[in-house]
Amino acid sequence: MTSPPVVNETNQTKDFRGFLQPTSPTWTTTAGRFYSIPSDNPFVTNKPPIIKPYAYTEIPPEIYAYGFRNPAFMSFDSGGKHALIISMAGQDLFESVLDVVKGGNYGWNIREGTHCFNASNSLLPPATCNRTGYQGEPLIGPVVEYGHDVGNVIVGGEIYRGKDLSDFTGRYVFGSWSSPNNYVTPNGILFVATPPDGWEDKIPASADELTPEDNAMWTLQELKVIGSPSNETGRLNEFVRSISRDNDNEIYLLTNTVGGPNSSTQTGSLWKFVPAQGAAAGNTTKTNTTAGAGATPSSSSAVTPDHGQISQIWDLLEPPAKDRTVWELLQATEVAIPFEETPLYGNFTIFISLLQTTGVNKILEEQGPYTVFAPTDDVAFAALPPDELNALSGTAGNQSGQAGTINRTAVALNHIVPGFYTKSALRNETTLVTLAGNNLTVNATDNEVKVDNVTIVISDLVAKNGVIQVIDKVLLPNSAGGAANLS
Repeated sequence: MTSPPVVNETNQTKDFRGFLQPTSPTWTTTAGRFYSIPSDNPFVTNKPPIIKPYAYTEIPPEIYAYGFRNPAFMSFDSGGKHALIISMAGQDLFESVLDVVKGGNYGWNIREGTHCFNASNSLLPPATCNRTGYQGEPLIGPVVEYGHDVGNVIVGGEIYRGKDLSDFTGRYVFGSWSSPNNYVTPNGILFVATPPDGWEDKIPASADELTPEDNAMWTLQELKVIGSPSNETGRLNEFVRSISRDNDNEIYLLTNTVGGPNSSTQTGSLWKFVPAQGAAAGNTTKTNTTAGAGATPSSSSAVTPDHGQISQIWDLLEPPAKDRTVWELLQATEVAIPFEETPLYGNFTIFISLLQTTGVNKILEEQGPYTVFAPTDDVAFAALPPDELNALSGTAGNQSGQAGTINRTAVALNHIVPGFYTKSALRNETTLVTLAGNNLTVNATDNEVKVDNVTIVISDLVAKNGVIQVIDKVLLPNSAGGAANLS
């Protein structure tokens, strides 16, 4: 998937800019690894299988669809016919959601969304423009469009197929980076778009079979947050950075409060979409409406963007991690670890049980700050011999705080250090002292940070009274401290 370098490019098909290009990087010869082109790509011809980029005199066979300005966010529907949905950032006036089919031309730079585009004056759309591309193919419009009086840069997006929000099934959830004409103050907006009934059953195999009914506009609504920690408007007062899903098709939102990468601020938050408390998910209330999408703007003055009807869907997002204590964050495993990493490292079930049964969890509810080195079930605890695992999980021994010859309280305390140590801050340390009274040696390389030869595998899960560093081994105290005797 590529985007063009300048405004006045991409509705041609003789290079690699502004296109969706599915390839398979698995083909290997004696000369090394190359790539192959799917045989059902729309522009495949009887050419050699290895082709040098930018050497074409005809449409490159790599191209699947084209006419994109900045197709920054792409997702496949996990249900139905697995539609390919792209949220495409516009130039100055309009943002678009595209239902992408094979061989389709999506209009840029002849059009910006449904509107004509003028490359020499992007704020003044022409009254008329071509309806076809340079090969005479029809231009395919967006299924969702909003103007910059509604939001600014679009952030895609997933079609919901989970179980927690049944009224959202089949709807596309996405957002706007911040509020209209605002690129400085964090005030992101969430949207949900509803396709026409039966849309998912009508998706054609290619652009040649596409009808206007197949590509009809979807209903656009604003998604509000009940119990927003920041204000009463139902918005988050944070920039919307990304929306994606987990293996159960539940959806998550990534936000922060700074405009770009800044490791010193650490304002990122991961949210999970969950049902509203005391209200039916998907309940809507009407607000003011405006002109329907697709109206032709005036050609005599700078355009005021139009958009579809806006409603409110009242729903609830879980509070961001930074509004929770370390203990609350540990328990919320499904949002404590970024969802794409959870299958690899597992959760904190055994560690949580250890903290609870020893009473150490109460410390993590205090003001702090504390740094917690949290071992996960599927990597850290799974690496222990069965007898040691049984002892730590409380299935051996019967004394309070102990199991067999292991002082479980000391083991729990050995994973907690007073102070707030991010991964970058740990690079400036050589020794830490745990609440169990043991020293931890810190070793940092270019790529990783270790404490007592235990690697931090997921870093900087920030809570309001501390930070969690996820580790790949259990930190057992030394026997000299009287904490453990595993012999």
